[in-house]
This record gives sequence, structure tokens and C-alpha cells, in this order.
Amino acid sequence: MPYVRALVPFRDLLIPGVLAAAGLAFLLIWSQPRPSSPLFNSHCDGSDAEASAVIALLVADRSDMARALTSDALFRLKRARTYCRHGFVGLAKADYDALLSKRFEIRQ
Repeated sequence: MPYVRALVPFRDLLIPGVLAAAGLAFLLIWSQPRPSSPLFNSHCDGSDAEASAVIALLVADRSDMARALTSDALFRLKRARTYCRHGFVGLAKADYDALLSKRFEIRQ
């Protein structure tokens, strides 16, 4: 197969060269600065503070009912904050309204 070597004289360097080029391309792409997380929408600030106060009351209560409601309330708060960061204020408002409704009040 001397004719193959004549067509590709650097055949032994081809695979390491391709691997090196792919590694270099990967490093260049990976080292690019990543965009920071989106900013929290200012329309959600008031509702977020009130919802945080509701969760603080749930956490302070040691009853079994409060413990059961706390996980749902925390899930809703995290989801509402995510919606606010990505600009879905209407969806966040639905979660904040649920948190501020009477459903998370502990009646004794």
C-alpha cells in the first residue's frame, strides 16, 4: 500500500491532529463567559416579601399540619421566583396569590 502513503503523507499524524483540534475547540467554547442568571423582576418584590412571611410563620409552627403545608408552600415560592426571573410575571402572580390565600393559614 505504498500508494496510500503517497496520497496521505502525514497519515500517522492525522488522528492525533484531529483530536487536538477538537480538544482545542472544546476548550475555547467552554472557556467563554456564561451569561449571569436573569434579574428578579421588580413587579414581584412586594408579593415575594409577603409570601416569605407566610412561609416563615409555617416554619415557626411545629404542628404536623404546618409541616405538611410547608413543603407545598416552599415549592410554590421557588417556582414563583423562577417565573419572576424569567419574566413570567402572570404565572408568578398565580403562585404568589395561592401563597397569600387562606389555604396556608393554620387554624386552631
